[in-house]
Amino acid sequence: MIIKHIRDIPIDPMDVATDTDIQWLISPVDGEEKIGVRRFIIRAGGSIPPHRHKELYHIQYVIKGRYKVGAGEKEYDVEPGSVIYIPPREVHWYRNESNEDVEFLCIIPLDVDGSTEVVEED
Repeated sequence: MIIKHIRDIPIDPMDVATDTDIQWLISPVDGEEKIGVRRFIIRAGGSIPPHRHKELYHIQYVIKGRYKVGAGEKEYDVEPGSVIYIPPREVHWYRNESNEDVEFLCIIPLDVDGSTEVVEED
């Protein structure tokens, strides 16, 4: 069993995003090999550009704030309590147009190719 507190886990800036941080709550550092749990914080005005992953799927749960999630040609408004599933290879993006930070949990498999391909916008 692993028990830790969120305040003791490092938060790192995302290199391909704007004003966005990632916090690995459960990862291989904890000895976990199959499932990862991450917390994302998108600051007011921040964004994650359109991208996709070869084999990686996402299950996300919105904790705080309202923001936009894009999938392919569609755009969705999400809020606390929203649950999001993004299948492998689907182009997706995030944009926080509010004046408040937003947060969501993201659960992913660790035993697949999770490489990220940033997709150029037209």
